[in-house]
Amino acid sequence: MPEVSARFLIESLVRPDGTAALTEVYDTANALGIPDQPVRLTIRRLVAAGAYVQEGRGRAGLLRRAGVVARTGRHDAEFLRFAYRRDAGLEPWDGRWHLVIFTVPESERATRDTIRRTLLRLGGAPLHPGMYVSPNDWTDVLAAELTVTADPSATGSSAPADSPAPGWGWTATTADLRHAGESRPAVLAARLWPLEEIAARYRRVALLAARPVPAEVSGHSRRVEVLRDALELAAAFDHAIAPDPLLPLELLPEGAAGRGARGVQGHLAGVATSPRRERSSPLPRGNPAAVSRNPGVITADGPGAWLIKGNADRTDLRERFARNPRVDRWCVQRSYRLDLMEAGQPVLFWGSGSRFRDVAYGIWGWGTLSGPARPEADGHGWWVPLDLTIADPSAWVPRQALRAHPELAGLEVLRQPQAANPSFVTKRQLDVLRREFLESGRLSVLSRHD
Repeated sequence: MPEVSARFLIESLVRPDGTAALTEVYDTANALGIPDQPVRLTIRRLVAAGAYVQEGRGRAGLLRRAGVVARTGRHDAEFLRFAYRRDAGLEPWDGRWHLVIFTVPESERATRDTIRRTLLRLGGAPLHPGMYVSPNDWTDVLAAELTVTADPSATGSSAPADSPAPGWGWTATTADLRHAGESRPAVLAARLWPLEEIAARYRRVALLAARPVPAEVSGHSRRVEVLRDALELAAAFDHAIAPDPLLPLELLPEGAAGRGARGVQGHLAGVATSPRRERSSPLPRGNPAAVSRNPGVITADGPGAWLIKGNADRTDLRERFARNPRVDRWCVQRSYRLDLMEAGQPVLFWGSGSRFRDVAYGIWGWGTLSGPARPEADGHGWWVPLDLTIADPSAWVPRQALRAHPELAGLEVLRQPQAANPSFVTKRQLDVLRREFLESGRLSVLSRHD
């Protein structure tokens, strides 16, 4: 199991305001089996490097971020957003391989090592000394991370001090990559990257995410316990994603482990923050806090429509929608899916429950997203803006009819009714819903948003 380092621990517990309470840092470290001394030495190094300032002494003190923290992993928000979009089939492969070729003399070994580390961190695979390949277009990222400018602050360059000068290498693209007569992209990918090892690491992430989580979280000691579990999960995720080239779905073997594990990776983060209802996770920057036990992953053909769920047993939704069938907002649970939600995307409304025999639980209405998901003003949860209409009850599509349909029985909401909100419908399933139930007269509200 990957160990949680003192630095990883400290940076993970930095809150959105750039501070970390040292009592929480030390107590969580102790829960992970890390003595005070290594934590104390790491804090001193971070302060000496100008990255943080310590206010107060010992466990009663506060650590405040003072400078730019160097990138040590692959968990920045933009990187994870790309990973989830790729898993969802929203970043398809264009069939082209992207090459980088460079030559750096031995006298500039530090610069050469920086180039190699950056290429590997961005998912590149070595074809030959000084030649790396990726299925992703990394030209702009490489320019931002490796090219030193006259005034880095003016361009936002994140290039380290030992980066090469402009013109350090060549780039090329090709659709015809071969090795020993083999040109099939998926076969080449399996030769270039250690996909089995990466899959094993993601399986470890999934196992950690499946550990029982306390139903109630209260008190400092319980919070430390949950933070410990969350950090172990985050360290395992970091260990798994570090060598992951984020291959497009076209190059992955069937059932690749990473796609599921990236979806469940953050579920402990939401529990870890629940005592104070903080709006963001204590895990490294950009880790999505998915509260559900098994949120699942959007399938390769991408989301055809989101499916927003409402519990019709807990609240009298029938009476509410009889008074006003218009829905302009709905609460959702934080997960990577919220990063994929955009204005104009189709949305179905699912009335869930089992208590009343006279209720046609199932699909009740249709609409579109009016914008991306956003946090509540007080930080207690998330919601999405909607332009959605609930149909007349006679037009609802009952779940019994969906279960009996050969192509719709596989809807995620039927397979995993307790999964997080929102669920989703694939493009193929959406096409079937439109064809089957529009023609039969059910859910005629569908036509209003075509």
